[in-house]
Amino acid sequence: MADQAAGQRAYAGYADAITTIFREEGMKGFYRGIFASYWGCTEGALQFILYEQIKTRMLKRQNKHLAAQGLPPSDQLPKSTYFMSAAAAKMIAAVATYPHEVARTRLREQAREGIFKYTGMWQTLGVIAREEGRQGLYSGMGVHLMKVVPNSALMFLTYEVVRSWLGEFTIVAEK
Repeated sequence: MADQAAGQRAYAGYADAITTIFREEGMKGFYRGIFASYWGCTEGALQFILYEQIKTRMLKRQNKHLAAQGLPPSDQLPKSTYFMSAAAAKMIAAVATYPHEVARTRLREQAREGIFKYTGMWQTLGVIAREEGRQGLYSGMGVHLMKVVPNSALMFLTYEVVRSWLGEFTIVAEK
């Protein structure tokens, strides 16, 4: 939201935003928060690593129980296990990397009276930590988790289901 008392203004539309940013900040204005966005890539990488680790451990655990019952091992987990494994992986990754979301958002704020409070990712994190403490670095995380965790869990479950269907299709096609 624009603070008109501090020299900020609401854009009239997309074209107005682009021309105003270019006129006032140049090309550099379009890349505010880009390094914080790059940090966001670590969230996805961490999520995949955690998901595969959790899935592998759950499969070993399941096969241990199957062996104890005299049953053959399986290479598939219940769908609920895939869902919960993905949800856990996403939650851990999101919590571990969440401050980049706050930094990225703050870096995209308009200047106040021609001065940007935040100038870079590390400086932004430092200012937030000093002024707002740990709470500031994690503000809005609850809502963020309510959005990204179920989305990610459904996406990974869909991947696993489609992968198993394709595996069955390949076996039938080979016969």
